[in-house]
Amino acid sequence: ASSSSRGGLPPRLLARFTLIDDDREMGLVAVFKERRSGVNGELPETERIVGVSRYVTNPDQSSCEFALVVADDFNGKGLGSRLMLSIMDVASEKGLSEIEGQVLAQNPGIIKLMNSLGFTLNPLPEDPDVRLMATKLAHTQPPVLATMAARCYPETSDPHARPRVCTAPDRV
Repeated sequence: ASSSSRGGLPPRLLARFTLIDDDREMGLVAVFKERRSGVNGELPETERIVGVSRYVTNPDQSSCEFALVVADDFNGKGLGSRLMLSIMDVASEKGLSEIEGQVLAQNPGIIKLMNSLGFTLNPLPEDPDVRLMATKLAHTQPPVLATMAARCYPETSDPHARPRVCTAPDRV
């Protein structure tokens, strides 16, 4: 049986997601660490990925396409903007001049976020349910982070507590 029939990714797809050609693409991951009191008083630590931003360089070698995913329970906490700003910094550092991505027209949260980051919204004539968001990348400011693994640690073991989002010194 193939790995996909067992619930895993097929080897080719697994390789595509994990073996990144960092000359053409980059992926940044936000990890949430949490400690909860166990039955015997131990404090086991768990981790889960709560956000991912990626870009892939377009064939023109001067622009790239982004992707952004944030866990539902982390929406509205600044994680999406931090991941996007960081991936934009990396793309800029690689010499790319523009970043673009397709978003669903019925997703006002991502449209609002991308507008706040300076992206323009354009219709996609071939698909009325999708919009193209794009912006020029600035090459004048030093990158906030050249590489990043955003880690968010709770201030308390309360599962409903708001996590402390990692900040870069020059973006506070």
